[in-house]
Amino acid sequence: MAPAIEFRHDAYGRFLFVTPEHPEGQEVEPVWAFPWSAREHHLVLIDPQGHPVAAFADANDLPEAARLQLQLESAQREFLPCLERIRSVSGPFPPCLWEVDTDRGPTAIDLESEEDVRKLNDQSALVTDSSGLRFLIANTADLDSVSRGYLRRYL
Repeated sequence: MAPAIEFRHDAYGRFLFVTPEHPEGQEVEPVWAFPWSAREHHLVLIDPQGHPVAAFADANDLPEAARLQLQLESAQREFLPCLERIRSVSGPFPPCLWEVDTDRGPTAIDLESEEDVRKLNDQSALVTDSSGLRFLIANTADLDSVSRGYLRRYL
């Protein structure tokens, strides 16, 4: 039987890891080893000083309520718009400007180098703009043919 594990927020909004050994809870931050390619695997909870408190090989092994709380907390901490369409590209090679549509609305991505577009696995890619903002392409096959054509130059 798995130990009783839960998460909650204290009065100051801190995310707490509650166990039988620490019923008052320990302040933690969830850190995923592979947040885009293997989202549910290899989770580490770190304290405010960056020291590991607990590690889980698979978040699916956690009690359902705890897993849902972790997912909500992670979603609040992460800003990762999904790129849905590449409308135009200012030039064939970086530096260039991409006009794109995301799940958060239209925007422009300023690419500095070819390394700003990287393949995560067979289906997904990550695009990083000049300011460090990341955009996820969850499945390149879901893009329209024009977008896939622009992307093919970089992958």
